[in-house]
Amino acid sequence: MTTKKSSKGGNFSHLTKNYQEARREYPQAVIEYCQTFFKPLKKAVVLDLGCGTGIFTRQIASSDSFTVGCDNDLKMLEVAMAIPSVNTSYVLGSGGNIPFSDNYFDIVAAFGSFHWIVWHEKEAAIKEIWRVLKSKGLFLVVNKTDISSLASDVKRVIARNSSEPLLEVRKEYYPEKILESSGFANIKVKQFETVEKFSIDEALKQVQSMSSWNFVKEDKREATLDEVELLLKNRMMNNIVERKLNVIVVGAWKT
Repeated sequence: MTTKKSSKGGNFSHLTKNYQEARREYPQAVIEYCQTFFKPLKKAVVLDLGCGTGIFTRQIASSDSFTVGCDNDLKMLEVAMAIPSVNTSYVLGSGGNIPFSDNYFDIVAAFGSFHWIVWHEKEAAIKEIWRVLKSKGLFLVVNKTDISSLASDVKRVIARNSSEPLLEVRKEYYPEKILESSGFANIKVKQFETVEKFSIDEALKQVQSMSSWNFVKEDKREATLDEVELLLKNRMMNNIVERKLNVIVVGAWKT
């Protein structure tokens, strides 16, 4: 029997405002590392799959490449398109339906989105990514992973006030294994440690930009925020909430 997946999982449409205001860019060291793969290519054509509001799309955009942001959420794309960026365009699509011809992109990147893509449509998405990549094209997967207990403590507060169990989308999620089993080769993994810093108001917006916020019952949202705020204030240093992270970059090549 196939278990029906919640439509709330990975749905950021109602969270767009907080997402754009609170989500942080990727560290410059991560961007520079990713760009080392771009530089040998002249006028690389890059796809940012699951681009959201275009945070990473704008970070990697340059005069030496052309970057396309692709997302299945029109509200997120409208925010992305409203922010000027060099050599960039946006299209509506998904991991399982990338609206481009075969062998179109030199590089496909999934920043903070591949776990959702895999959860929703793994087999179809892998086939589509493979299809639109040029021969010997690069697929980049980048994820932020919390390394302090703060995130799990916040998640427990959310879970207590949710209408259904929270999703464990990243449980047993190993992108390098997924890519290896899908035929990608020369897989490279690099890790970066970083700290994102928030005011208390920014941190609360960050919490409300999480997909798990969709599960919080409407009549419990105010109380949930109050509980999260107290938790965050108890962890603050010099009026700053710190989110300690590993950013893991996985690069794999189409054979």
